[in-house]
Amino acid sequence: MFETAGEVSVFGFQAVTDLFRRPFEGQQIRQQLAEIGSKSLPLVVASGFALGAVLTLHTRSTLVTFGATAWIPTVQALAFFLEIGPLVTGLLVAGRVGSGIGAVLSNMRATEQIDAIESLSIDSFKFLVVPRIVADIVKPDSQGMRAGTNIRESLTNANTASSNLADATEALKHNFLTRGFFKKRGYYNLAEMSPEEYRKERAFTNSANRRVWLSGSALFQKGSNGEELSPAGKELLNAALTVNGDPTITGPIVIEGYWNGNVPAEQLRFSRSRAALVRQYLQARFQLDPRDLGIVPLKNLPPKGVQHAAWDGICIVVLKGA
Repeated sequence: MFETAGEVSVFGFQAVTDLFRRPFEGQQIRQQLAEIGSKSLPLVVASGFALGAVLTLHTRSTLVTFGATAWIPTVQALAFFLEIGPLVTGLLVAGRVGSGIGAVLSNMRATEQIDAIESLSIDSFKFLVVPRIVADIVKPDSQGMRAGTNIRESLTNANTASSNLADATEALKHNFLTRGFFKKRGYYNLAEMSPEEYRKERAFTNSANRRVWLSGSALFQKGSNGEELSPAGKELLNAALTVNGDPTITGPIVIEGYWNGNVPAEQLRFSRSRAALVRQYLQARFQLDPRDLGIVPLKNLPPKGVQHAAWDGICIVVLKGA
């Protein structure tokens, strides 16, 4: 292992020193730039198309279940071009270029072409190896960014990820809806909780919680893109959470969505959509912190022990002692 590391270090040091030593092999560098860069494009495009098609097929069914068909192009574009694309491009180009360089140099050694070059008093390492290394480093990637730009962006992304992790850690410490209630075995996240687990959790079924039941027919109307809050529904929400125009919200809020349909998948989709519409309105209307405003789709079955055995609409739960 140490011998290999030493050989690689010597190889890299020799490549760097030869790069700044005359004569400069400009023609060889341009040739290798074309070989490594533009000639790799067909392979990357074909592989990217196939991978994008597979991702679309696998994610479409899930997004359709939640009525998010319109988000399929956006999700695919962000996932592929920002996350998967650069990684796949790097792997494909590295595999193609590495195998190609190895095959060419091995063939030149086997056919004594390298010996012929050295017999002309030409440094074979500088003539054959250095241009390939330079071309591989300075060539733009699939998005037109060079190595220096990629390194700076990677460091920026690392700093952003660290900052996000710090924010998430603080949320875990201080915020109810992302932290959850601590138990002996740890904590849970409301977003990861199934409707069945939610119905059994005492924190949400506590009789001390304030519950406001609003029917779907009173809140929603049909719009061009499906259900939407009606003007009368917005007035009901305002009246439910204010007294003399002042908000009465004293704790984190969970919005339970209900839809009294016959198909379980449709129940889940529409109950989630209704809860999301109400959350969006309440957040904008009362300037609520989104971390204190959660939703849970419960199909048409409220938790046991509350006022209703079945419901079609919304229940706003203002939690006590969170």
